[in-house]
Amino acid sequence: MKISDIKATLYDIFGYLIPGILFIFFSYVSFNHFKGTFDNTKILKNVYSYMEIKNIIVISVFAYFIGHVLSTLSSLIVEKSIFLKFSFLSRGLKSKSQFSNNMFENFKRKYSEVFNLQYDDRDFRSVICYVESREPLIYSTAFVFLSFYGMARCIAFILSSFFICELIITFKYFSFAELYYCIGILLLALVFYYEYYRFFRYFKQEIIMGFVLPKQHN
Repeated sequence: MKISDIKATLYDIFGYLIPGILFIFFSYVSFNHFKGTFDNTKILKNVYSYMEIKNIIVISVFAYFIGHVLSTLSSLIVEKSIFLKFSFLSRGLKSKSQFSNNMFENFKRKYSEVFNLQYDDRDFRSVICYVESREPLIYSTAFVFLSFYGMARCIAFILSSFFICELIITFKYFSFAELYYCIGILLLALVFYYEYYRFFRYFKQEIIMGFVLPKQHN
């Protein structure tokens, strides 16, 4: 199997399949809660009863396609509408904030030499393509971070959506157990927002270091 095939499989699993499966699972849980069934042990037993090979294959295929939709929505809502619209969130994702002034100046100088242009964060894609073609090993490491930040972004979006659903259910059937469940989902969502932020930064750092300090080839 080629490295490109491994990378594609890695992103398919972490970027699409796992978020899709989690979406289906939380949809089933919230549907039962909405009907007034709050025995999570019983819900989990019902989920387990569907775990036959044929059902697993169907669910996996369905989850994979749902994962693509979630990836698009989470990119639009989380990445472009939340993190990049609020300066206190987007500041930490910009290339300049992740390095010392001297290192970033080196990066801009190298960018000008390679592309004959002044660097703009909106042109970061060109840096990614450069590193992918010139430093495939560094890009492979960065791609792992890309896969994880894509997964974290999707899961954060899923948990945020179901937090809203469970909050509505809490108002309908108030119980402390349901309230604690909502709080737990919210805390998990915040954890995955942080993981998205962290892996996004790692991805950009790896790409920029691969661009500025390329491997010395013999």
